[in-house]
Amino acid sequence: MTSHTATKPELEQTFLSFVAGIKHHDENAISALLAPDLTHNGHQVGRQEYLDGLLKATADTQDIIVDMLIVSSQNPAVAARLIHHSRQGHQQHPEYVFVHFSQPIPKITSVRSLADEASSSPIPLSPQAPTPEQSTAVQDLASFYSDYIASINTLTMDRHFPRSCQPRLTHNDRALDIPSYIALIESSFGDIRGLRFNVVDLVADEGKQQVASRIEFTGRPVRPFRGVEPGVNGEEVKFHEHAFYFLEGGRIVRVWSVLDMDAYKRCLGRS
Repeated sequence: MTSHTATKPELEQTFLSFVAGIKHHDENAISALLAPDLTHNGHQVGRQEYLDGLLKATADTQDIIVDMLIVSSQNPAVAARLIHHSRQGHQQHPEYVFVHFSQPIPKITSVRSLADEASSSPIPLSPQAPTPEQSTAVQDLASFYSDYIASINTLTMDRHFPRSCQPRLTHNDRALDIPSYIALIESSFGDIRGLRFNVVDLVADEGKQQVASRIEFTGRPVRPFRGVEPGVNGEEVKFHEHAFYFLEGGRIVRVWSVLDMDAYKRCLGRS
C-alpha cells in the first residue's frame, strides 16, 4: 500500500480554505485546518491559542484578496501575498505569509507572517505572470536563488546579476535597471556593517518560475537604516525580510518584499 502525500492542488485548496475561513470569521472552518500544536512567528502555540489570536487580529477584516500564491514543488509549503481590506476607513495592507503543512493530510503546522502596515491605499495588485517559456525556464530554482544570494553576500552582483536579473525589473512599485537595483542593495551594506543575508525558508515553484524567500539579516548598524538611527552602544541586529520573485526568460523580472522593521527597532531598544 503506497503512502499518500498531499499534492500541490491539495495544498493550494487547504490554504485558500484557510483564508476563506479568516475572511468569514469562521472559527470551526479555520480550526479544522490547524494542527493541534503549531508555530506562529517562531512561538509554539496550541490550536485554540493561535485561533483566538488570529480572530482577534482580523476582527476588522472585511475582505482578503490572495494576490500571489506560490506552492512549493518540493515541500508541503506555500507562500502568499494577501491584501487585507478593513471595514474601518476602507484601509488596505499587504501581508506576506509562509505556511507549512503536515503530511499526509495537510494541516497547518507553521505560519510566518509579515504585514506592511505602511503601504499606501489603494494597493495595486500584482500583474498576471505570463506562462513561462520552458526553453528558458530555470529547472532548479533553489540552486539559482542560492547563487543569487551568494553574489549579494560576496558583493559580486556586478558580475552575477546580468545572468540572474532582466535588464529592467520592478522592485515593489519601482522600475529599476540592474545598476540601480545593485545600488539599492549595496546601500544596506554601508548602513549595516558585516551585513549578512541568510535564507531561512524557501518556497519555489519551477512550473510557474516563482520563488518566495524568508531572509534573516544580521550585522551592526553604523548609519541610519530606513530612517532609524544606529544604536548608541553599537548593538547588533537580527531581523527578517519576506521577498517574492517572478522570473521571465530564466531571470528575475519582478520582486516584492517587506522588512520586519519592528524587529530591527527592538534590537536597538526602540520598539
